[in-house]
Amino acid sequence: WAKKDARIKAFHKENGGLSDARNFGIEHSTAEFLIFIDSDDFIEPQMLETLYGLITEHGADVAVCGLYNCYKSGRFARCTDDDIIVCDGKKALEYVLIGDRMSVEAPTKLIKREVLGDLRFLKGKTSEDAFFTPELLTRVSKLVETPKPLYNYWHRGGSITTAPFNEKGTHVIEAYEINLEKIKNTYPDLITVAECRLFWAHFTVLDRILASSS
Repeated sequence: WAKKDARIKAFHKENGGLSDARNFGIEHSTAEFLIFIDSDDFIEPQMLETLYGLITEHGADVAVCGLYNCYKSGRFARCTDDDIIVCDGKKALEYVLIGDRMSVEAPTKLIKREVLGDLRFLKGKTSEDAFFTPELLTRVSKLVETPKPLYNYWHRGGSITTAPFNEKGTHVIEAYEINLEKIKNTYPDLITVAECRLFWAHFTVLDRILASSS
């Protein structure tokens, strides 16, 4: 495709994990906007057009869409609401921590490069989006979100999130512990929501441990 279309650039590198690949993409990209689409997922044809249109219309730093959770049995929209939300980064962080309206997954977000700045994904971590997205939202002045599911998040056996449990599975707890400490210093009125999210992380890890041992 790079040979067919000058706008496309192809790079080849050793496998250093998801975060390393994303960081490599950031460093080698020249675009005004960035998005991270995972290799085993797929997007609706109008996703990028819709997100870019929302950023342009509302003068936002980030545009977010809803997603389908995809399984062999079918796909299911995470949110069935219809209203578009325009908010600041703090309110978006609250939505992400609650988790029923706006997801923490980075691939559902079109991001202005200038907002990203020096922020990068942590190498060697699973649940990398739980480290990345809350920090990103503290840098955002305006975010616009449509709950319309335009990203297809594929849940497959043997993936990072469905593989048998190992010690890296506790990284999600580490992420929300870090987020809670930051929120205590920056948005103290969100502490209760952040504590609930940390509880959710512990419950998720425990659930996976029990599932692996059964």
